Amino acid sequence: MKKISYLLGLYFWSTSVVFSVPAAPHLMTFEQPDGTSFQGHLRGDEYFSWIETEGDRLIVVEDRSTGYFEFATIQPDASGKSRLAPSGLRVSSDPSSRSARAARVETISREQLGELWKAARQEKLKPILIVPASE
Repeated sequence: MKKISYLLGLYFWSTSVVFSVPAAPHLMTFEQPDGTSFQGHLRGDEYFSWIETEGDRLIVVEDRSTGYFEFATIQPDASGKSRLAPSGLRVSSDPSSRSARAARVETISREQLGELWKAARQEKLKPILIVPASE
């Protein structure tokens, strides 16, 4: 019985690791705490996700301390790993304001996003040591 439970658990764990779900592909409206909004696409999957603005495809993340969506930069976290981080420049629905702010933010390439995604995925897929219960 223990062997069957172990095999079923291993099966369900392995199938959940194999299938990742992509983000919703349609244009969405994101609202700032001050009531303004902007449109963008949610990208990525359950391992790593981000928002891209409509048209200019700039990367946006939420500043969890303020709740505002800001243009993203790549910065090291406390452990030294690269992460998407808020830049301090809030996203606006006004295209001219957005382009002026975006000019002050570094461009994040698809290759950089791919490297961040791979690192996030590897971090979540660390092997789990399963030790059988002693009788």
